[in-house]
Amino acid sequence: MNHLAGDLGEIRRTFRPKMANVIAGAIIGLTLLIGGISLALVLAQQDETKPLDMGDRIAKYVLLAVLGIGAPTGGIALLLRMKRLASHRVTVHADGFTFAYAGSTDTCPWSELEKIEEVFTEEQLKVLKVPGAVLKNLDRSFVLYRKDGKKFHFTVNSIDSIPRFAACLEAARDQFGIRWERVEQ
Repeated sequence: MNHLAGDLGEIRRTFRPKMANVIAGAIIGLTLLIGGISLALVLAQQDETKPLDMGDRIAKYVLLAVLGIGAPTGGIALLLRMKRLASHRVTVHADGFTFAYAGSTDTCPWSELEKIEEVFTEEQLKVLKVPGAVLKNLDRSFVLYRKDGKKFHFTVNSIDSIPRFAACLEAARDQFGIRWERVEQ
């Protein structure tokens, strides 16, 4: 839909991703990139004290390929993802929101939203082999469905404060009569 952000009224709040997530992703990406290349070079230049048989030679070249190609490729992909995530911005206005991501901006008036889906995902991580020893986490995210079929996904990784974002969505739901569904996964 072609609406200008100025058509949406005053700005209520702007949400960006948590910078800690972006920085952590960038550090991991750089580690994969530099570490993979460095370890591959060290392994490639290593002198063999005894001749390698065919199986050991194949294993060495597979490890070289994984470290020299796979890790840096994964690192570059992660760095690009973090760059896009860092540019992510959701601005909530009185009459709608704008969503800036990867160089483009979508504008959505509240009146064009068909429904808001609040998604709760329960995650469990078993810590020990003891029954009941698990860490539980409940993630909350949102999917906003525009009447033309476009979906907007917002998670804890892309929004710095999901509870505040939820409060903005609840206010819009109440004011504009937007359908709200809760989904548990």
